[in-house]
Amino acid sequence: MKTLSATQIRQANPKGEMGLVSGANCIQFSNVSFLTSCSRETTILWNKLLKMGYKRSYNFQSDEFDGICQAAQLGYNPFEFTIISA
Repeated sequence: MKTLSATQIRQANPKGEMGLVSGANCIQFSNVSFLTSCSRETTILWNKLLKMGYKRSYNFQSDEFDGICQAAQLGYNPFEFTIISA
């Protein structure tokens, strides 16, 4: 397993915020994508990019986010849960 070095990342010159592609072992910027062979390498690279100062993209336009907002507006606690045991 070999991850990219900081020099290789800087040479790729990623622009914008980074996003993680679900199920594809890929980290995308607006101008470049970093593909890895497994999710462990993706996690290592993701953490390295964060430490280097690159910003993550938060997708607040998702259906899940809309559902959480709607539940809160209706007076429900969207993070409340109950453990049910048999």
